[in-house]
Amino acid sequence: MVSNYLSIQIIMKKRKTQKINPERLQRFGFAYAPPLIISAAENNKAFDTLQTGPKTDEQIKKQLGDPEQGLRAFMDGIVRLERIKQDRHARYSLKPDT
Repeated sequence: MVSNYLSIQIIMKKRKTQKINPERLQRFGFAYAPPLIISAAENNKAFDTLQTGPKTDEQIKKQLGDPEQGLRAFMDGIVRLERIKQDRHARYSLKPDT
């Protein structure tokens, strides 16, 4: 019994513990977000709006019927998912593979 206890203690000391990585936990916690953002973009015609060329967020608002607050954050989320791009003039446009 004592030898088993000592064996377990030795094994536990040899085992390295991983540090908690908050970024990894955040990625895991937000793993559901990309499909929801893409789905919302499709349902709200964000991609369709950009088919005719680059547009600013104001132009997108007009074409989509002046959506609620958060359009810029929403569009920036799609940029981060690499489905659209934003140029130096703050215009959004489709990426070739989108």
